[in-house]
Amino acid sequence: MVEKIDKNIIPKSVKGIISFGSFHSKDPEKNYSDEFSDLDLFVFTTAPNKILSINDIGWLSCFGKPMSVLIIENPFQNTRITRIMFDNLFSIDYIPVKYSKFSLVKKYLFLKNRGMEKIVPNHSIVHTELKAFYSYLIRGYAILYDKKNMKKIISKIEKQFSGYDDSSVTEKLFNECYHDFWHSAYKILGKIKRNDMYYALVLLDNIFKRRLVQMIEWETRYFYKSKEDLFYLGKKINQWSNESTREELKKTIFSFNEQENIKTLITHINLFQKASKNVATVQGYNLHLELETKILETIKEKSQFNYSELNP
Repeated sequence: MVEKIDKNIIPKSVKGIISFGSFHSKDPEKNYSDEFSDLDLFVFTTAPNKILSINDIGWLSCFGKPMSVLIIENPFQNTRITRIMFDNLFSIDYIPVKYSKFSLVKKYLFLKNRGMEKIVPNHSIVHTELKAFYSYLIRGYAILYDKKNMKKIISKIEKQFSGYDDSSVTEKLFNECYHDFWHSAYKILGKIKRNDMYYALVLLDNIFKRRLVQMIEWETRYFYKSKEDLFYLGKKINQWSNESTREELKKTIFSFNEQENIKTLITHINLFQKASKNVATVQGYNLHLELETKILETIKEKSQFNYSELNP
């Protein structure tokens, strides 16, 4: 797929291109791409603010006739993604990166190896951004174009973060996930009782499930001691979670029936309680049992569902 790119027509402003995502795998026995996979590109450029339009795809036109172009602001990593869909429905996610950042990266890595990285302005932000960048590459990548020997810098980044696991837990992350789940559970109960379920789906369901999946990831890594790649946000969860969890996850889809939704809410809670208890036990974290009990008692009070199905 990536061999289609004609390096002779790449703009001078582009200094490097890295492909990552489902078209790449560090495990030669695993192929994660299929007909629905898109091509993810980091494009290191001196013109990161240039907006691609449907009539200005340039060197990417080798993939076909562009049919739709969408600019997505991605607040999670503070990046802008240009998504291009071609007439064969193949898509490219084009992520521009300011090339001058690499000068700062060189300086940061040089000083960090000498224990002097704190003299770099906003050094903690630089570290966080580098770790986020590495998390995109950790499952495999290819350098498609390199005018400035970026390969050397990326090798240093890999060495710096060798052994990094993006499913790792800290007590701070655990508590944030734990409390956000229980707050969301109570809010969803309110939406169920108000017959405002569509708003609950739009506003809360994604957050609720992200917290549940995060706890299941930690349970899988720390309690079940799995060495599998856990990906992110529940991707390929059918491959790495245990069978009983997978069966229960099938029951976590909300509807517009109040009693069914109470039952679905309870399924979420039972899964989360099991996972959080297991993680807290092996990691030595504390659970807020008073918070759990009060919310569970409120669910019992506000519903006619069989309370025996709630975990104690």
